[in-house]
Amino acid sequence: MPLNNPKEKKAGSLLLDDFNRVTRPSFIDYLRGGLQLNMVVAVDFTASNGVPKDPASLHFIHPAKPNQYQTAIHAISQILLSYDSDKRIAALGFGAKPKFANLKSPTVNHCFALSGNPNNM
Repeated sequence: MPLNNPKEKKAGSLLLDDFNRVTRPSFIDYLRGGLQLNMVVAVDFTASNGVPKDPASLHFIHPAKPNQYQTAIHAISQILLSYDSDKRIAALGFGAKPKFANLKSPTVNHCFALSGNPNNM
């Protein structure tokens, strides 16, 4: 293969002893190859988002419309669950004192199953 440098009017050549072309797979290639995704949701129960009973809080549960978290989780799950074979979403919480029948914590817990059962998230 000839090499030219028009600024210096020098020429040379390049001889390759070996050449490997590496093709990077796309996301679609992974999906075609059987890629499975597992969706996990983690809910922030820290006070950084405000008091849950306050309508201005991101954690506020309105009786007639979803909050921003619910809207985001719904939108993302509509896409990701298409690639998830069991269609189950693991749901974790952090920054709270869980008060489930089989999971109670006197101190703030930074990773707990929202179902209250760590074996069934």
